[in-house]
Amino acid sequence: MLIVTGRFGNARYDMFTDDEMSAIAAVQGIAQPGSAIISAANPTPWRSEGYLDHRYRTIDDLCLKDLAAATCGPAVYDYIRHNPAGGVVLLTRSAEASLVLQGTTTAGEFAELEEWLTVQDGVELAFSNADARAYKVAR
Repeated sequence: MLIVTGRFGNARYDMFTDDEMSAIAAVQGIAQPGSAIISAANPTPWRSEGYLDHRYRTIDDLCLKDLAAATCGPAVYDYIRHNPAGGVVLLTRSAEASLVLQGTTTAGEFAELEEWLTVQDGVELAFSNADARAYKVAR
């Protein structure tokens, strides 16, 4: 019974809303072949028939569990800026919930990281809905 109860809490980050799925489709259309697509964390439902067209990473992997805006922001930004085709950062409701529930970050720290990213040169909001935002980062 504890396993069933414990798994129910995971639904916040391992089930995706229609808005999150729309964001995935939009990002795959926005991102040029060879560009990086960076999600906040796994799981992300981005793997489809066009999976090999992009370089997929997560903020969680790039920042090694330190998601403070001052350290993680530059790591994500520099990774994309050094990729010849640029990239897109995808922030979804489920990825944020995953990081918060795992204790990797807080909602406030996640918001600070997003705010840091939005004020960098070459970063523009390319897609937004109730459950996701995608920022295109020019090389």
